Amino acid sequence: PSAKESHLIAAGHARRADDYVPSAADDSGPPLPSPPCTRAVTPSLTVAAPGRQPPLTPAAQPQRRAAMIRGVPQLQRLVVRYCPHGGSSRGARAFVFEEFAKFAEANPAVECRSELGRGKHPVVRGSYVWGDDKVLDAKNRSSDEVMRMAEVLRDSSGRKMLRFEKPVVSEKPSIQGPALGGAPPRVWVLPEKE
Repeated sequence: PSAKESHLIAAGHARRADDYVPSAADDSGPPLPSPPCTRAVTPSLTVAAPGRQPPLTPAAQPQRRAAMIRGVPQLQRLVVRYCPHGGSSRGARAFVFEEFAKFAEANPAVECRSELGRGKHPVVRGSYVWGDDKVLDAKNRSSDEVMRMAEVLRDSSGRKMLRFEKPVVSEKPSIQGPALGGAPPRVWVLPEKE
């Protein structure tokens, strides 16, 4: 490395090896992994302010994982039904034609389909391992909202919500005292006597 690159390496400003962007003059490929005490130098050098790291690329950002039970993804099939000409299906059509393929590539364990429902409002239907289906209404929703619905179905387990008929009673009392149900205790202020 040159003197400038050595100075930047010592200051900790060089890009990481996995952020390598090849230039036209360099066709040798990314450098080999370096020992943990040093950082690799690449031809395209990015200088950041001291103490700050460059922002994460979309590929490096953490993503939510699909709901799994014992390592088995719960969503088996995702079906988006839309009308080819209805106004309420505008967002669902945009999702199917622009973003559905990206969603399918990002979730290879899910079978993704789209269906034509002429004259019907759009819906997003998820079929789960246990045989249950969840159907979300996508009428008059934007493409981003339909994408969020697909993510919600992917991230849920597919099981029905259970309603507790009786209050939950513990055999061991809490050391913090009894629960007040989320409401603060009422404080009575007595009027002052004159």
